[in-house]
Amino acid sequence: MLPGIVMPAGLVIIGVADRILERIDHLVYIDSVVPVSGKSLYGIFEMYGISYQKFGLIPDTSFVEPLSFDEDKIREISKTHVHCRQSEFLEVGRKAFDKVLESPKHDHWVYYELDTVHN
Repeated sequence: MLPGIVMPAGLVIIGVADRILERIDHLVYIDSVVPVSGKSLYGIFEMYGISYQKFGLIPDTSFVEPLSFDEDKIREISKTHVHCRQSEFLEVGRKAFDKVLESPKHDHWVYYELDTVHN
């Protein structure tokens, strides 16, 4: 990764898994939203009524470019989600993170919480 470039890693691992599923056994999300095919990170926020502009976030390409993937195929991969309870992103992403809490129930995720910040 280039210095100064920030990537929404939850979407990155989904993009990789979608392309080389046969080489992936398990995905681990660290303090991430649940990716939605055809949406960018900010698109997911908007889907939940969250305005990234309200929080002063910049529409960098990696945050606004939509990612398309086979949701049914990805649903079959074993996943772990680690939620950081003191994340600096909680305010902006609260509704999107709430979706994370629902996903383990129907998508067979393992879910953990850490009493720490995102980084």
